[in-house]
Amino acid sequence: MTKCNLWVVNIFLFIGLLTSSTITANLDHGGDNEASSDLQDLLHTSMINLVSLNDLVTELTQRIAQLTLSQADSQAESERTIKELQKEIEELKTSVSETDAKSKERSNNTQMAIEELKLSLTDADAKSNQRLNTTQLAIEGQLKN
Repeated sequence: MTKCNLWVVNIFLFIGLLTSSTITANLDHGGDNEASSDLQDLLHTSMINLVSLNDLVTELTQRIAQLTLSQADSQAESERTIKELQKEIEELKTSVSETDAKSKERSNNTQMAIEELKLSLTDADAKSNQRLNTTQLAIEGQLKN
């Protein structure tokens, strides 16, 4: 409840008190004590109820304010958590990209090493065949002699 609403309720309480005292003064002069007593009791009960309602409205207003603050805190916490998760996701994406690039580079290096080994083996095989041929020719030449 806003301050303005509380102010209005307080004005009604004040008017009720004034009315009560006026009715009491008029009835006391009129001599009808039973009617005066009934009206006083009714007015007194109404005022007590009005005060109770005012207290209830104040309590409910405080609860609403607490719930609003709690909801705002929860929303702020949720937003912080979302931002942290988004940051972690971006870091993971970056890490995956870097790992992927390194993996591709290693794969390329491995392929190059394999090709170099193939060339070395081909060269070694050719040299071995050439030596074998040379040795074979030399042996054949010696056998002919």
